[in-house]
Amino acid sequence: MNSHASNIKEFIRNNSLLILILIFSIMLSCYRLSDCQMTVDEFFSINIAQRSLAEIWSLKPHPGTFYFNRFPPLYETVLHFAWGISNESLFWARLLSAIFNAAAIIMLFLISKLLFDKKTALIAVSLASFNY
Repeated sequence: MNSHASNIKEFIRNNSLLILILIFSIMLSCYRLSDCQMTVDEFFSINIAQRSLAEIWSLKPHPGTFYFNRFPPLYETVLHFAWGISNESLFWARLLSAIFNAAAIIMLFLISKLLFDKKTALIAVSLASFNY
């Protein structure tokens, strides 16, 4: 049990800057989650998520539309279920976006660290954390 606790302390000590950046990114993503106005991006995502799963997975881009085909449409599929479970709450849809944002920050760090080094990875996630 002590070795597990010491491993956690060592992880926190070695990655304290990453943890602070991640916390800042989550706070920035969660800022004003309950605002009443829906953005254009949210409108299109929710519009797609309200469709059946078969429609979501078979959507094709049409000329002159804002929707770009992302395959597989993971976000829209998860939003489809979250939107139904949350009784069509914009707060929960935005919270889902904040969770995806935090996951993207973590993935960016891991890939940047693998390809370059820890310092470069920290710079990348610092810049990406402001991209909301």
